[in-house]
Amino acid sequence: MSKRTKILLIKYGSCVLFVALCTGIYVLDRCAGAVPIRQWQEFWAAVAAAGRNAGTTQWLHWFCDGLTLPSVLLLSAGAMLWISNAGVFDLLGYTLQNLLRLFTSSDRKSFGTYGDYVEEKKEKRLQGYGFLLISGAISMGVTILLLVLYLSAG
Repeated sequence: MSKRTKILLIKYGSCVLFVALCTGIYVLDRCAGAVPIRQWQEFWAAVAAAGRNAGTTQWLHWFCDGLTLPSVLLLSAGAMLWISNAGVFDLLGYTLQNLLRLFTSSDRKSFGTYGDYVEEKKEKRLQGYGFLLISGAISMGVTILLLVLYLSAG
């Protein structure tokens, strides 16, 4: 297996694990209610009982709700990285950096121009964050599919 394939598997695998953990925790919470964690046997008994008593529409509802939060978080993180890499926050960063230097630096020399700052930032931009957008979009697509199934079943 090539190094690039391994990196892609780690990136997408971590997103899938994040979505699965968030969804699983939400569904388990919906199944068991408010059972204290230290009482594992009662917890799993409550989950099993709720699972047997819940209908298909209830399960669709739980999974749709559980997938929504990780989908939105992945999409938001990817969008913020994309916007930041486009240079939208460069002026804010330049201003804050100059303010910090003005009040903390003892030698208050020239800070450089905004153009120099932007050129320096272009060299340091992040690469390879598209997996967040792709994973979030796929997860949101599954969420919308489950929502359509839930609404058509109920």
